Amino acid sequence: LKPPPVASPNLPTGRVGGPDTISLPIVHKFDVLFKNLYCLSKQMTKSDKLGIYATVEKLSVSIYELLIAAALSPVPEKSVILKNTRIKIEVLKRLIRLMFELKIITSSKYFSLQTDLQEISKMATGWQNFLNPKEPKL
Repeated sequence: LKPPPVASPNLPTGRVGGPDTISLPIVHKFDVLFKNLYCLSKQMTKSDKLGIYATVEKLSVSIYELLIAAALSPVPEKSVILKNTRIKIEVLKRLIRLMFELKIITSSKYFSLQTDLQEISKMATGWQNFLNPKEPKL
């Protein structure tokens, strides 16, 4: 009998899939967000698609890369990667708010995307705090 697969010490809580699979809750949540963002493009005008939406899409892919890099990096490097991830998530929040203010997306889409982004941001912050616990004050 083969023993069950063991999680890598570099991965935070999450399931271990196949050897080429990253199965972390934050990555899964970002998958859902990215799918929702992708579906928005079908309803936009060409100028919006090639303008602010193209920036949002590139930024989203960049966040994907950083999340996967953080999952696969050694522990000392994770904190810096997660800091950069959190910055990009905040920029993405602002761009999506701008899309709403410009009436490119509906209020229901805006609130759905912002809710997902807030949860992803909290997950990234929690992961970073787990890696860098604060010392108790005396």
